[in-house]
Amino acid sequence: MGTGKEDPAKFNPTKLDARQWVHAAKAGGFQGIILTAKHHDGFCLWPTETTEFSVRSSPWNNGKGDVIKNLAEACHDAGMWIGLYLSAYDVNYQNSGDKDKAAYSNHYEKQLTELCTKYGQIDELWFDGFGSEQLQVDWGRVSPIIRKQQPKAIIFNDFPKEMPRSYVRWPGNEEGDAGEPNWSVFPNPDNELNVEKDARWFPAEADAIAQGNWFWDTRPICSLAHLQQIYSTSVGRGSVALINVPPKEVGLIDEAYIERLAEFKEWVDGIYARDIAQNAKASASAIRGNDPRFGADKG
Repeated sequence: MGTGKEDPAKFNPTKLDARQWVHAAKAGGFQGIILTAKHHDGFCLWPTETTEFSVRSSPWNNGKGDVIKNLAEACHDAGMWIGLYLSAYDVNYQNSGDKDKAAYSNHYEKQLTELCTKYGQIDELWFDGFGSEQLQVDWGRVSPIIRKQQPKAIIFNDFPKEMPRSYVRWPGNEEGDAGEPNWSVFPNPDNELNVEKDARWFPAEADAIAQGNWFWDTRPICSLAHLQQIYSTSVGRGSVALINVPPKEVGLIDEAYIERLAEFKEWVDGIYARDIAQNAKASASAIRGNDPRFGADKG
């Protein structure tokens, strides 16, 4: 995490090419990309009207660059979905000396509104609560923004009772491990007591780092075996796999990363090359209540 005091001039990805990012994602067989629009340091990758701590103050494209626009257009053109992460914590804002928590919520809501109205369809909005107790966000006011501007977006948030009902959950680690067993049908988080009535679809999204850190730090991408492990403990357990692949400082995904992702896709494709269930007969040593309605042959 940055200090929030960095010079925006440090952000100058002279070769940034969001279409190359999409190419990298497709090479790995992924169906979408989630971009960190603002992390905890507060630096915004779009020319927001809310702060100078953004690409507007960067030499990149003479201050007229917009990473969100570049990626949104690339994803839409390629038929990939796009998600955005907007940190609830903002060290740069905190350093400004403004202690009015309500004022920060207004600031945050304006940023979210910009992201939800300027870039077409956003398929997932990703939030977390790290540090938010220091800069309080009124999620009750955030929720209507999403409902109005991006009603189809999937939501990841640590505050489900105040957010739209279309959301996914965190499995509790950053190792790409959904846990075992991993149930996708959960009691309604809004009413945990009435399990039978309010149980609903609440799948996990298992995130993992493909190299040494969430952001580029020159370390090589992990081995194919490690990617296989992530896949097995996430997708293999009914979860979505969210694998972090950061671009280099110049704005491009490392070619060695793309090659490794292509190897990974080849492995995944090989798993499903043959339908091992075709003409096979299923059996079970035990079934629920010895009721044939739940027999293994029911698929």
